[in-house]
Amino acid sequence: DNITDKIERHWNLEDAPGNNGVRLLEAKAYSEDFFIDNELKLRFDFYLEKEKKLNLSLHLFTADGVHVLNTPSPTKELKVGQHSFDFHVPANFLNDITYSVKLMFIENNRNIFSMEDLLSFEMKENRKSDWYGKWKGAIRPSFDWVYSEGLN
Repeated sequence: DNITDKIERHWNLEDAPGNNGVRLLEAKAYSEDFFIDNELKLRFDFYLEKEKKLNLSLHLFTADGVHVLNTPSPTKELKVGQHSFDFHVPANFLNDITYSVKLMFIENNRNIFSMEDLLSFEMKENRKSDWYGKWKGAIRPSFDWVYSEGLN
């Protein structure tokens, strides 16, 4: 499997993975060429077979299994039907490595359905600096640095 094979996954309702009244219809990662200096967007479409108060919990991992982050969506009271959550990772936050996504559906602080390795994608370097070596770390946020000359 090429890593780009898992940037978008779709299921029809009859074949959609899920349980406990949740069916995952689509998971998608998209970005402009997957360069680290572009925003990364993740979208999750799902169907509820009954009303639920739930949230999604996204876990991001490196290819070698390092748990990079976990972020929850807001908890929502949702009716029967199709719903979507979108999650945006800001530009200049991820490193130029391969990541995978685990998604969990949480109801009453309990995992009611999850999928490991739901998505995987490789972020790429768009060389715009004087450094041409490999940046270390699972993430690579761009922080503001302020230079001052002399002592005050």
